[in-house]
Amino acid sequence: MKIEKNIPLLPSGKYHRTALEMVEGDSVLCTKKEAAALKQAIVKYCSGYKAKWRAIKKGKYTHTKYRVWKVKKDE
Repeated sequence: MKIEKNIPLLPSGKYHRTALEMVEGDSVLCTKKEAAALKQAIVKYCSGYKAKWRAIKKGKYTHTKYRVWKVKKDE
């Protein structure tokens, strides 16, 4: 077995690809569970960015969806 240094860890998880493909200002409409996972993926894999999310309600008897945006961190 050989020890190797400076090998980057490959992203894992269902939403990492979506987080990496998004550019600043892009948004995704999804369920609450998906929104939470995407928010975590943006924070983890996209340095310099954060996620904002809001509930989107269509009507009294419809399911609530969530919109997640990728935005730059305030520094």
